[in-house]
Amino acid sequence: MADISALISKLGSLGVGDSSSVEHAAVENNEQWAAALAQTSGLPASYTLTKTLVFKPKQPKSEPIAPVVVVIKETTTASSKAIGAELKLKDLRLANEDVLKDIFKTARGSVSPFALGQVPRADIANVRVVIDKALLAADAGKIAFHPLSSAHTVFIDGAALQRYISSIDGLQHVVEMDFAAVAAAVPAAAPKPAAKKASAPAPKAEEP
Repeated sequence: MADISALISKLGSLGVGDSSSVEHAAVENNEQWAAALAQTSGLPASYTLTKTLVFKPKQPKSEPIAPVVVVIKETTTASSKAIGAELKLKDLRLANEDVLKDIFKTARGSVSPFALGQVPRADIANVRVVIDKALLAADAGKIAFHPLSSAHTVFIDGAALQRYISSIDGLQHVVEMDFAAVAAAVPAAAPKPAAKKASAPAPKAEEP
């Protein structure tokens, strides 16, 4: 079972100011999360919901799994192709439940950057982390994460997120990525040409 109190204590030791969590109904996705928080008291005046996605690159079966943890704003689109290009990894696919359970000791719906603290020492060096630069901006304000349980939410700022990730012993690969710039660089799809109308058949000549 996730030790939420130990995590909150660790956040406090890292100099995170108000790192207390709020409890609400367990959720499975961001839509349910937003609805649950709307019925919860004691929240910051404003905050940003997030998504934490775990990808698995294409690798030889003989190599240890090298998962990629992507931490982004709820409204950000995570382009697996762009992330793969940034990290020089091929064919990123969303990791299955076995990877979440065996490596991060968590389950879908409860995934957050805090799961990095549960990765075994033997696996942590293989993990890569990609953080949305928008979450680290000075004006980003409070950002919401599940503290190891989808029935709880904790609110921290970007600096606290960076301090937490930096505190993970053995974590070697952390990248900050400008997803907004990536999205802006994608060319708009060209409009499809209008379908040609079938021409009417020529009238038959009248017989004399």
